[in-house]
Amino acid sequence: MTVTATDADDAIDTYNGVVSYSIIDQNPKEPSNQMFKINADTGLITVAATVLDYKKNPEYTLDIKATDLEGAGLGATAKDVIKITDPNDETETDMSGGTESTLTTHVLNTAQGIPAKDLTLTLSKLNAATGKWVQLSRSITNEDGRCPAILRGEPITAGTYQLRFETEEYWKKMQQESFYPYVEIAFTIKDPKQKYHIPLLLSPFSYTTYRGS
Repeated sequence: MTVTATDADDAIDTYNGVVSYSIIDQNPKEPSNQMFKINADTGLITVAATVLDYKKNPEYTLDIKATDLEGAGLGATAKDVIKITDPNDETETDMSGGTESTLTTHVLNTAQGIPAKDLTLTLSKLNAATGKWVQLSRSITNEDGRCPAILRGEPITAGTYQLRFETEEYWKKMQQESFYPYVEIAFTIKDPKQKYHIPLLLSPFSYTTYRGS
């Protein structure tokens, strides 16, 4: 997750608009009160500890402070919620809390005829007002090349979505050269009650997708 703050009083050749970020509080504070860290310059939040357990602590709330003048000026705070999930959890859960996901994917390595496991993908939604993509989740395919839990949290709504598959990273793990650094598939959800299945047939130099069932 990356947080961004801007200063309305920013001016050219001054430090007034140079924002510094910090985490001032974390809830819950277990198993450590420093489970996350933030890059003071970029606002990028990353995991600082290796003991995340979504069954014990499925959600963390961070109080983030952004201060101008490189941290020496005035500041503002905001709360960020981080949901902890296990992409290898075999229980398919949709964002509305049901037992069957309304959005699924299945990635197949057609070069070797096997499921593409341990492939990282992200789900984003297009913000119609700003024209920018907003990331909703990050997942990793399981042994069967599936992501049973792409959607968790708030109910899915109508709109334009994008699945981005980190294919270059995957092929490097397979010790193979590839042509596409990533694959982005944009699609429109008009009826959130329908099932949307986005398969990806993948080789190092080509890919195919379609709406499945």
